[in-house]
Amino acid sequence: MSDQDQDNNPLLDAANDDDKTDHNRIAQEYLGENTPTKRSSTSGVWKDVKRLKMQLPNNNNKNFTHVCTVALPPAEDGTPRFCNQMMRLHKNKPKTVGGTPSWLSTKAGDHLRICHPVDSEAGAEGVRRGAEKSKVALQTAMAYGMPNIEGNDIDSMAKFSLSKRERSLSAQAQWYVYSSMHISKSEFDSIWFKNMLKEVGDGEKTALLTQGNLKEFLKAEWALFLMFVKLIINIKRKEAEGNAFAQALHDGGTLTNKKKFQALALQFIAPKWQRNIVLTLALTKSLHNKDTDVAEMWEQTMLQRTGFEFHKIVSRMRSDRAAKGVAGQLDMGEEEVCEMHDTDKLGRSALGGLVRSRAKTPINPFPEGVALVAKAHKLGAYFGYSTRAGDLSAVGKGLGNCPDITIKTDYNTTRIAAVWGLLHSEIRLNRALKAYEVKYSPSWEFTSSDWTTVAEFEAILNCTKITSTLAQIEKYYMAAYTILIKGMAMSKLKAPTLAVVEMSKVTHGEPQRSARQRDD
Repeated sequence: MSDQDQDNNPLLDAANDDDKTDHNRIAQEYLGENTPTKRSSTSGVWKDVKRLKMQLPNNNNKNFTHVCTVALPPAEDGTPRFCNQMMRLHKNKPKTVGGTPSWLSTKAGDHLRICHPVDSEAGAEGVRRGAEKSKVALQTAMAYGMPNIEGNDIDSMAKFSLSKRERSLSAQAQWYVYSSMHISKSEFDSIWFKNMLKEVGDGEKTALLTQGNLKEFLKAEWALFLMFVKLIINIKRKEAEGNAFAQALHDGGTLTNKKKFQALALQFIAPKWQRNIVLTLALTKSLHNKDTDVAEMWEQTMLQRTGFEFHKIVSRMRSDRAAKGVAGQLDMGEEEVCEMHDTDKLGRSALGGLVRSRAKTPINPFPEGVALVAKAHKLGAYFGYSTRAGDLSAVGKGLGNCPDITIKTDYNTTRIAAVWGLLHSEIRLNRALKAYEVKYSPSWEFTSSDWTTVAEFEAILNCTKITSTLAQIEKYYMAAYTILIKGMAMSKLKAPTLAVVEMSKVTHGEPQRSARQRDD
């Protein structure tokens, strides 16, 4: 049956509240004959996926159009069972004016390939084609090679072993993967992008990478990456005479859509001591983030990515303090925490941003500090518009000897010293901001007391800013600096005085500081 003929051979009755009906509810006799009137590349799909006759009741407005009828193993009592996965497919545009639109088979084919790679002819064919495409893409990527750090041309052998079309597709895929820009996949369907490639290529004969082909080339680049990972791991194991040589790094994060991920990486010195390498092994979606869950994730990832067990490669682990228990679960002995996060959290805790609790009851809350930082953030966000920022710049120029800078808004709350950057930039602009407030009467308001407290907050964060910045430098060997970095932070925080910016003396250059006696 062709996709156009489906409407003439509908399923009579199928529905329930979910997007998948009971496996015993739909019987194949309701589907009728399915002899294709015309052989097509999608006829195998429509052999197993059939058109529903009418709008289904109680389908949560999903408007299902098709159902999968692949037979499943029978029930224990011998009752026939079928997949019965409901689908909502879309139609192509008619090829001719007034013609009958055909159904898009992509979603149905993907379902058969993923769920029925053995029981469905179309599913098995999809698996075979996918494997063949992946194999060709990998061979092409390997033959094409990668430009080295000096920017040399592609490997000369690739010019002889690959066609111009294959080289062109590989080059486009590598541009997407390795470009410093953020490139949307939809760019490959842009008419302007295609026109540009045609102009610099062979015109209409230019090989253009599509979103569909891009997926296969990305798989190939990933496969190449894993090959190089295993290569350098083997070189390092030989260099270390079989001893564990790497440090494990990991951190968890929550995206704006509330989904949680774990980033796992290895850090080690490159062969021949050329550089310090941080090698990301996985950015894994994590439903559970307990120490035992992350430890299990580490063991599985190491075996999959490197081919070696965790303890064959890793000799030490460094974590955020909240996740230091992962090292204990992996029998790493000493639990080492990240100095970058520790020193930064000291300052954030002093301002009320981090609150300790016992039995879910805060024991050191500082709501006034939180409120003032929020007020400072609102001030910075107010000047996120170019017109307002321009007016502030004009006010500052009118005052004279005032820095012409922008406020560093702390939108990224996980960035080190983000709040310090916000407060410090506002302090440098305090003369212009005060004059702007008088002239324009904005929605925010900063009193004299607010400015005094902001200066003290900035002084506290300035104590930890330098140390947290030093701790995140990865191009040097930092292990020996750990004690010095922590000692520097504690000596500044425990000193009898704080170096506070003199608000009245702020000019175009860096602000002057004076020692102010602590009240505690």
